[in-house]
Amino acid sequence: MIQNQIIYLKKYLIKGTIGSFLLKIASTVLSLGISILLARLLGAEGYGVYAYVMALIGILSIPASLGLPNLIVREIAKYNAHSKWGLMRGLLLLTNRAILLISILLMLIVGSFSLIFMEKIDYNNIITFWLALFLLPLISLNAVCQATLRGLHHVILGQFSESIIKPSLYIMLLGISYILFYNKMSPFIAMVIQIAVYSVAFGFSVLWVFRYLPNQAKITKVSYDTPVWVRSAIPFLFLGGMQVINTSTDIVMLGLFRSAEEVGVYRVVTSGAQLVTFVLLAVNMALAPTIAKLYSIGDMQRLQRTITVSTRVILLISLPIALVLIFFGQQLLYWLFGGEFELGASALAILCVGQLVNASMGSVGVILNMTGYERDSARGVAIGAGVNIVLNSTFIPVWGIEGAACATAISMIVWNILLVIWVYKRLGIHSTVLGRL
Repeated sequence: MIQNQIIYLKKYLIKGTIGSFLLKIASTVLSLGISILLARLLGAEGYGVYAYVMALIGILSIPASLGLPNLIVREIAKYNAHSKWGLMRGLLLLTNRAILLISILLMLIVGSFSLIFMEKIDYNNIITFWLALFLLPLISLNAVCQATLRGLHHVILGQFSESIIKPSLYIMLLGISYILFYNKMSPFIAMVIQIAVYSVAFGFSVLWVFRYLPNQAKITKVSYDTPVWVRSAIPFLFLGGMQVINTSTDIVMLGLFRSAEEVGVYRVVTSGAQLVTFVLLAVNMALAPTIAKLYSIGDMQRLQRTITVSTRVILLISLPIALVLIFFGQQLLYWLFGGEFELGASALAILCVGQLVNASMGSVGVILNMTGYERDSARGVAIGAGVNIVLNSTFIPVWGIEGAACATAISMIVWNILLVIWVYKRLGIHSTVLGRL
């Protein structure tokens, strides 16, 4: 029985990783295409406004999702393995209802609160922000659907709407809008398109969940383990919040201290730096339920081997990408985005170094989250977020986008080192590229 499980896990992990990798390549190319189109159509200032609003929505999506997507991946994988269909159904019903309610409340509260700033912010920008608030329920509920599919070991489908459908449709609608509006393209129009795209992607995710959810989970009497779920969700919520702070603090604080043009340039730079770790993100998607299952059956030796091999593959692919961006970043920014954006070359190089360290440390956050040590993961990321906020507030007023890049890279390295230490302390697992086979 155990041998059959091991053979299944091997096949699943290889299939999931290759599928996730191909999806991530396609997603990265499509996302880069979107960034190029938006930068060209909106210019540095317009793209800066759009990026700033999306960063705010990203922060608001954390309390809206209540930290539940990571919990869902872990618990659905466990319930599926042990045929606990009632708990699976109860978890999905409770989480979807809670997220919808919180999202609507957040929309109303934040939208009302923003009226205070009406006189200080450009009217078009505040309207764009109000419109963007409609993304909150779409983003949060779509994340739950994708987490459910990944927990059921449909890793590729769990990424498809976000990685392929949404960016493909966005590129198509951007092109149509440009033809219709020509030189009148604005952040508001870009946001209208974003909402339409998210709605379609969410629709596909819902259809796939209904199709692949086990029939037993659809008809079994509902069971709830609410106290356990709440206790686990709280650190996941905190962890998600800290992760978004780590990824959005630089853009939000840059918008507070510097111009919209600099925000636009920096947003392009961060998109470029994320190319370095797209392999890490792809592997994490396939690795998460596998880690949960291997840990649940106590196969630590196979878990160590799986993590070591995945980390080495991640670094092997990430290193050449980082070197190209570090040494040829200025030319690439000029060719792809235009002359307004080439001043971001130094910031791009700094962020690439930070992302390279990130890749070499392995899937530390996923390992802790999927083995029940999400509190350690949250604690490490929280320390990194604190470092990020302090350094951004110190560096940005002095060095602008280069300061934001330095602050973000340093905080990323800090929390990765902490999580590597805790993974070894809790599990005896070496997660870095130097881990043993």
